[in-house]
Amino acid sequence: MAPAAVAGTRPKLAAVALGAIAACVLAEALVRSLGLAPAPPSSVDRELAFHVLRADPSIGYSLRPNARGQFQNAAVSINEIGCRDDAVRPNPGVRILALGDSIAFGASVDQHATWEARLDQGLGPDVDVINCGVSGYNLLQMQARYADGLAALAPDIVLLHVFSDDLAPPYGLQGSGVRDVLRARSEAFRVAELGWMALRGGDGRAAQGWFLDGEDYRDRAMARTRGWLDARRTEGLRVLLVVHPMLVPVERNWEATRSDLRAFVESLPTPSLYLEPLYADATDGELQRLSIAPDTRDPHPNIAGQELMALAIWDRLHQLGWVDRAPETEAPPRRSTD
Repeated sequence: MAPAAVAGTRPKLAAVALGAIAACVLAEALVRSLGLAPAPPSSVDRELAFHVLRADPSIGYSLRPNARGQFQNAAVSINEIGCRDDAVRPNPGVRILALGDSIAFGASVDQHATWEARLDQGLGPDVDVINCGVSGYNLLQMQARYADGLAALAPDIVLLHVFSDDLAPPYGLQGSGVRDVLRARSEAFRVAELGWMALRGGDGRAAQGWFLDGEDYRDRAMARTRGWLDARRTEGLRVLLVVHPMLVPVERNWEATRSDLRAFVESLPTPSLYLEPLYADATDGELQRLSIAPDTRDPHPNIAGQELMALAIWDRLHQLGWVDRAPETEAPPRRSTD
C-alpha cells in the first residue's frame, strides 16, 4: 500500500476506534441509568492449577483431572475423573461417592487425613470411598457434577455433604482475565453476557445466581434437590445427607439459615446425620476446637474433626445396614433423623 493510502487510512481507523469507545461508554451509561444489570455473582479465588472452567454453566468449574501439589496449605492429588482421591478402584464390592463443598473436599487437610480417606481405610479393600467434594460448590452444582461423569461410576451410596450456605447462589471461579475484570466492573458487559447465555439456549441456571435474590434461589434449590433425591431413590441409589455445622459462634442471620436448612433436611424422605450434636458431645460444647483456624471463624474441620466425622458416618452407615463392617472404635452418640 502506498504511503499516501496508509496515511489516509489512519484517521479512519482512529475514528472507528473512538466511535467504538464512545458506544461502549454510552451503553454503560444507559444500562446504569436504567438499572438493568444484576450484581456480579460472588466469586471465589481458586488456584487455576487445580481448577478448570466448565462449559456447562450449572457446574461452573470443577477440579482439574490429574492435578498434583499444594493447595490450601495441604497436599492435594486429583485423580483421572477430577476427584480428590486415588485412581478409581475397579469393581469394588461397595462404591461410596462423597459429594459436597470445601468441607467434603477437606480444606487445609492433607489427602490421607480427610474423613473420606479414613472411612475408606476403615471399611477395607472391598469398599471404595471417593472424595468428589469441590470447594465453593452449592447443592445444585453437586447434583450437576454427579450427572456429569460421576453417575457413570454406578455408586451404591452417595454421601451428600450439606452446609448452611449450600442453598445460596453459586460462586464463580475468580480469574485475572479481561472477561473477569469486565464482569466485575461493567454493568453493560454483564447484560451482554447474560443475553449471550440466553441466545445459546441454556436453561437459565447460570443466570439464577445473578437475577434471583437469595430467598428465591433457595426455594428453587430446595425444589430441585427434592426432585433429584426422588429420582435417585427411584434408581435404587442410597443417599445419606450429612449436615455439617459452623464450628464457631455465628451471627443471627446464620442461625436463621441453619434453621431453614434443618427444616428442609427433615422434610426429605432420606436418611440424614447431623454432626453438630456429635461434635458437641465430643468437645463438651466447644466446637471451635475442631476448626482449622478458630481465630478466623473458619468452619472447616481439622484432623480431629475429620476423625470424628469419619467415625460418625461409618457408624450411621452401619446402623442403616448399608455397610456390614461396624466401627472398630466406639462412635459418638448418634442423633439423626430417618
